[in-house]
Amino acid sequence: KMAASKGRRIVVLPANANAARLADESLSREKAIAQSLPARRTAYFTGFYIAAVGVALVTFPSKTFALLFALANITNEWIRVLGVLCLTFGTYYVGSAWGDARGMGARGFYFATVVGRVLIFSS
Repeated sequence: KMAASKGRRIVVLPANANAARLADESLSREKAIAQSLPARRTAYFTGFYIAAVGVALVTFPSKTFALLFALANITNEWIRVLGVLCLTFGTYYVGSAWGDARGMGARGFYFATVVGRVLIFSS
């Protein structure tokens, strides 16, 4: 790489082949993160949407469920179970997008599953 300093050109080279490889990997990682922006936005949107449906099902089970389905033989408790599952799935989507934005890859999803398990256990 080159830098200009008072009309002179300074050439900066990596110390060795490993440093050059690490620099190239870092640039390609940043490029991969930038290219995944549309998928990350979609995951955020889907996650927040599913989580919002989950919150609505937990807080107002009959009213929310009746918007799309008939309340023939289903109790509020089962509707709330569905709400907790929706909230958990939303956590998985948002956690995956969050991890992807930070270059964590699959570790973001793994972290989200821990949060989801705690959510299910606490409900």
